[in-house]
Amino acid sequence: MNYLPLIKPLSLSTACKTPFIESHLSALLGDHVSNRELTELMNHCRLIKTKANGYICKQDELVDGILILLSGSTKATKSNQDNHSVAIHIKHSLHLINFGFFSGITSHTTSVQAQTDCLSLLIKIKLNELNKYPTLMNVLLKSASESACDLDEIVESLLTRPLPERVLRKLISIAGPDSNRVYATQTDLADMLGVSRQKIHAEIKKLVKNSIIRSGYGWFEIIDSNYLNHQDNTLSSCRRMSVSDNSTLKKEL
Repeated sequence: MNYLPLIKPLSLSTACKTPFIESHLSALLGDHVSNRELTELMNHCRLIKTKANGYICKQDELVDGILILLSGSTKATKSNQDNHSVAIHIKHSLHLINFGFFSGITSHTTSVQAQTDCLSLLIKIKLNELNKYPTLMNVLLKSASESACDLDEIVESLLTRPLPERVLRKLISIAGPDSNRVYATQTDLADMLGVSRQKIHAEIKKLVKNSIIRSGYGWFEIIDSNYLNHQDNTLSSCRRMSVSDNSTLKKEL
């Protein structure tokens, strides 16, 4: 099932690079993309052709990048400092990966390996610069809202929302669908949201004062049901997208 519009997949023998990058970007972004945005994004893109069992990206390319798989299937492996590895199989013929935030707060390295012959489009762009490309940003947000893939980290990192909402979205996404309890510290939240601990501390105090959450040593609990159950609330949509594993957070504390 594809979540974004694509022209027909290309073969690995595709020789002409620039026209195909432009055609895929145009198909991805739609008719409303401006020539300026399309031209600037072209400078951040390249096609990657990979044979089965080969690695799509080098380690130093896995930061500040968005990978769009045009054809084939891949798997991503993340490993932390304990050398524990887990394979994440990408189930759809189209998938977006935000490498910079792939495994939450754990210290990790990530690689992406082709299961079959693959053709991919790598967009090397920092997430806090995405607001310069509104059409691409809207495509990512739309894909995140329609998919159960691990795309909420992209939404969290767009830096276009007020910090209180971003804090709540992060707490809800970590809690997942079955629990209101979040095992994390204020430092963890600050790292995940890319802000200072002092700012997180100030927002947590407001949320506690307004009886939206409770907090203790190494945990938070969401107690305002409006943020969990109201279908029209923008925050509750995160709850339906499984992003982080509580056991990982517990292990880190």
